[in-house]
Amino acid sequence: MQILHHIAVCLYGFAIRLVSPFNSKARTWIHGRKNQFPKIAATAKQGNPAIFHCASLGEYEQAVPLIKEYHTAHPDTPIWVSFFSPSGFENAKLLPCITFKFYLPLDTTGNAKKLLKAVRPVVFVFVKYDIWPNLISILSKENIPFHLVAAHFKAKQIYFKPWGGYYRQTLRRFNSIGVQFKENLKLIDKIYEKPYHMGDTRFEQVLSTANTKWEDEYIAEFSKNSFTIIFGSCWEPELEILSNFVKNNPNHSFKFIIAPHRVDPEFIKYIQQKLGNVINIHSKQSDWESNLLLIDSIGILKYAYRYADFAFVGGGFRNKVHNILEPLAYGIPVATGPKHSDYPEVKSANHQGVHFEISNATEFSSLTSKKEELKQLKPFCTDWIIDNTGGAVKAMSRIAVLK
Repeated sequence: MQILHHIAVCLYGFAIRLVSPFNSKARTWIHGRKNQFPKIAATAKQGNPAIFHCASLGEYEQAVPLIKEYHTAHPDTPIWVSFFSPSGFENAKLLPCITFKFYLPLDTTGNAKKLLKAVRPVVFVFVKYDIWPNLISILSKENIPFHLVAAHFKAKQIYFKPWGGYYRQTLRRFNSIGVQFKENLKLIDKIYEKPYHMGDTRFEQVLSTANTKWEDEYIAEFSKNSFTIIFGSCWEPELEILSNFVKNNPNHSFKFIIAPHRVDPEFIKYIQQKLGNVINIHSKQSDWESNLLLIDSIGILKYAYRYADFAFVGGGFRNKVHNILEPLAYGIPVATGPKHSDYPEVKSANHQGVHFEISNATEFSSLTSKKEELKQLKPFCTDWIIDNTGGAVKAMSRIAVLK
């Protein structure tokens, strides 16, 4: 299996290079990794760092509360973050305590040795999914402590398949494994001795974001004195529901903010065609022309939720639900599509009564008729978020003890 892993990694790297002339993300992925080892070695001379590895932006957001805790406990230790994808590397808003960011090279034994020759971290923390067997093997041989935090395991993953022995052995090497959800303990307990339930650090992060001072006069003016619904990180199915609602209810009194997951020109054009060209564009800051506002940039949505009364979060028609915790932290109940079986937080929020499942335009229309009931859910949303905080402190206690 180790040989197959090596072949798969090499094939992945080859495929990225093959498509890079035609794909901007692939080009960025390759360019970002060019000649970075000398930079890593030069920066490492300033002191051995703690490295937090995040596959992309979502994992970085989960790491932020833990990074803050680590910096508080070890203020003199440099903190680095590594990324796998350009979306994380380019869009992550780095904390002041983070002194360096870099792309983690492909998981080959040669790359792992080269990396640890350039820098010797005091601790290496992997966040959620992105587990690198060859790097972990070298970390273990070099006696460098490494931990897995905010892990989320599923029965369909290779660790739990008969042929997954190589990857199970990789998990057993970790100094500690903290899982997001208690249900995960039953899975991982068969493989790893004494995993612990740390919770989801995103609860701390979204609460911190909600308490951050942020204003946008354009959005505030748009949503003023109206029941405002945000379609956050939405895709085609959610936009289809909104389109049907707008067409069938021309005299409605709602304001809609659309913040799509994709903001490239092609998708923005699709949205305008779907909802009609009479739509306010956030970047243009033009005079109001309709009750639809399109946010056409990344990084605003998690703050813009504060101007809404209800949120429809995208991804629930493809079982890839985006962040429902962000709106809930503002006291805003949420809805998603019906496919969310891989997301325990959605199940928990639904049980709490602050999440609703919507399958079609009729169900959406029915839910919008209950404005007053939705407003009354505000304290239940925030209480649920607060009750689930504390994951960073739990993880930090393990990393500090086992470091």
